[in-house]
Amino acid sequence: MDRPKTARRDRWQGRALAAGALVLSCLLLWPLLTSLPFPTREDGFLTPSLTLDGQSRTAPADLIYAEGGSHYLSAQGLAALLADQLSVEAGDYEGAPALLVSCGPARAAYLENGRLMTYTEGRADAILTPSSRRPILLRGDWYLPIDRVSVGFCCLALWDAPAGQLTLYSFERALQQTSALAAGYNLSLSLTGSLARDRYLLDQVFPVSGEGGATLLDRDEGPLFAPADLLLTRDHYGYLQVGADNLRGLFSLDGVQLLPPQYRSIDFFDLARGLLITVDPDQQQRLFACAEGGILALTDRAYRRIGQGYLPGGDGGVTLIDGRLAAVQDERGLWGAVLLQTGRLVVPCRYDAIGGYMDVGAFHYREGSRAGLLSGRLPEPILLFEDRGLIVQKDGLFGVCDLSGRLIVEPRFEALFRLQGGDRPGWYGRTGETYSLVWALPEAAPLPLDAQAQLSLADTTLMLLQRGETAWRVADLASGALHLLPPATGAALFRSNPVFSTVRTTVRSNALAAAYYPTPPYAHFPILPLEEGQLLEEGAARYPALLFERMSCSGGLLGLEEAAVEGLRFLALGDREATLELSCTVAPQRDPLHPAVGAGWGLEGQRQGHFSLTLTLYEAVDEQGRVLLCAAAPAEGGNPFTAGLPEVAVPVPTYRYSLPALEHLYTELLKGAISQQAFYEDPDYTYIEARYLDSSSGDPAGYYYRIDLLRLPRGEAEPSLLFEMPGALGSLRPLALHARGLLVSTWHHVFASSGWEGPIGLLEDEGFVPLLEQASVLGLREGRLYAVGSLQGVRGLYALDLDTLEAALLCAMDEDAFSTDTRSLVVQAITQEACYLAWPSVLGERRYEVLRFDLADGGIERLFP
Repeated sequence: MDRPKTARRDRWQGRALAAGALVLSCLLLWPLLTSLPFPTREDGFLTPSLTLDGQSRTAPADLIYAEGGSHYLSAQGLAALLADQLSVEAGDYEGAPALLVSCGPARAAYLENGRLMTYTEGRADAILTPSSRRPILLRGDWYLPIDRVSVGFCCLALWDAPAGQLTLYSFERALQQTSALAAGYNLSLSLTGSLARDRYLLDQVFPVSGEGGATLLDRDEGPLFAPADLLLTRDHYGYLQVGADNLRGLFSLDGVQLLPPQYRSIDFFDLARGLLITVDPDQQQRLFACAEGGILALTDRAYRRIGQGYLPGGDGGVTLIDGRLAAVQDERGLWGAVLLQTGRLVVPCRYDAIGGYMDVGAFHYREGSRAGLLSGRLPEPILLFEDRGLIVQKDGLFGVCDLSGRLIVEPRFEALFRLQGGDRPGWYGRTGETYSLVWALPEAAPLPLDAQAQLSLADTTLMLLQRGETAWRVADLASGALHLLPPATGAALFRSNPVFSTVRTTVRSNALAAAYYPTPPYAHFPILPLEEGQLLEEGAARYPALLFERMSCSGGLLGLEEAAVEGLRFLALGDREATLELSCTVAPQRDPLHPAVGAGWGLEGQRQGHFSLTLTLYEAVDEQGRVLLCAAAPAEGGNPFTAGLPEVAVPVPTYRYSLPALEHLYTELLKGAISQQAFYEDPDYTYIEARYLDSSSGDPAGYYYRIDLLRLPRGEAEPSLLFEMPGALGSLRPLALHARGLLVSTWHHVFASSGWEGPIGLLEDEGFVPLLEQASVLGLREGRLYAVGSLQGVRGLYALDLDTLEAALLCAMDEDAFSTDTRSLVVQAITQEACYLAWPSVLGERRYEVLRFDLADGGIERLFP
């Protein structure tokens, strides 16, 4: 006889008979069953029976809320019961609404999306606990799923729904109860003595240890497996398991084995989506996603690398492409891409790299009536070709592959880049010095960026081009791409700054924000709307009156309302820009709102102050089609309004701040170069300042700043190295043009944001010749440059003759009494008789004294206070 078949037949017959008996019993009992009153389930507030630390208590009203068969506990009610141990408040966690809980050093945040974030000592990032149920916000109170309360509140909450009984234990009593529960199975808790860490033992499933090692204990079901020689620690989405040979696995919060202990590492890199990468003993990687207590393999095979190193020469941390794709590298070293939504390999592994830093050479284009230039290596990598595919590299050349793996642009270009501006917007490819239009872009305004798309602009420098009611038009100075920002985002970034202002962006609280507000020299100039049909020349002639009507100096403390324009002439007049030279007189005045702060200029009875100013006006068009006149600065640092100079001669020629967003030079960041920019222009040459951050084994900080000075003859494409500046010099500022070279001031860098005044000196073809050490420039007047500096060990006020370059000491100064450590000098005026300075006070208070330095005899007179 075939015994296995007979046994299976007997079991099947027995199950069939039992099922038949069950069906018959139900039919016979159906009339009785339907007549019994079944309990109904109702949603709403409950007031349960309550015990706290073994003592019966009266439960606060509406302590529990029932909805859809689930029960939720009031955060305010729980906080009132444990008032001496914790505090709760509604707030934000990284920009999302959250309930913030503090139990001494243990902190937690319950997020509106149902996730719990908890912090422990020694861990900078929070441990995330997912939940399938969201909190419920009712009448200003958070109602939390009872099974997710204990860890965050450092207590133990046990709910018996049929009996309507809520049992609460404060932290110490909860540990005792949990320890007694484990002891009933001959197991014990591994206590650390830290409230922030030991609170994880209050969860439904928690690690314990026994004679054979460690296991997980479920409060209802007991040990989930026999104790074994392994280590269990709480991690995101569950418990990290470290077993024999230091191999790692992962259990869910419910104690389900998600990953067996066979990996060298298990690293979460995108907590929001539960994405993790495993590395096996052969250094092969796989991509997984955790969700709802389970795990899904997003790659059906192992790869050499996932999500890192896909840029030429890059090998950073795990990153995603546009949040949708993960780059993967096979055993041959070739790259493709996996679609995260499905885990499917959508771009086969055929390419040497994905994306790259593009060297665009010297790409010339037209922007209206102007010529623009995009040059050098772009500072940000280019990965995506619009929404059509990926930039890929093969044999050192770039092409485009769509998301089905099909090549739509063969890899034949040395660079691929996008130009949104210009007269032919589109994607261009470079081959040597030849440029091809690969794909034309529509000339219509770009679509407004939604909140998620705005985050892609993090760490970029944006220029404000137009301010409109429905959207603000900005340009990315690195790539030249144009964007439309919602007005709220635009206002948050630029505030009331005028058109052509720039900001450096960052991400705060999951929204785009400005890291700082660099104030361009023209930021204090007003904007003049032109009347319909009014010519540029007519509007420019009206501009000086508006300038002095709205202008203020030194942060608003020096008003120039009493200024009068004496002379006005056009130095240049084009289709969309005009350069003006004007001379003015300014009446002595004080700030009427702060008459005792020392912010005034001049005294009653003194003569008028005189100064001249050269500025360039540009036309711009706002969203409503109005034509605006905007002023650009004279030389950087030479703007009399930013420093409060009512009398100063402006050095010429000047900086030029141009309208087109792409009229900037970008070069390769070799040797860690920070920046390279034109800092001075004359009719024959453009001088370019290249700043580098070099490593230095002899420097305690490990690096130092260096500046190279390049000179570019007009009409040529490549600059020549004029000379290398001495080490640690920085921030060249042009002062005047001399027959022997260019007079400049410098700045010594210690770190990126601190340092002290460097020498004033002459830039010659042979090098840099210092003329005055540790010098702060005050201004220029009648062929002389006035500065506070040191010469042959004597510190004082010097006048430097711009013809002979000889420095004459006008007034010696005691370094201690005339320290500039706390604040910068503020020049009030330079007249033929005296120099008026607002000097940082050494009286122990952070304020200024107003001093008069006699230029004839060197006498010092304090005018205020």
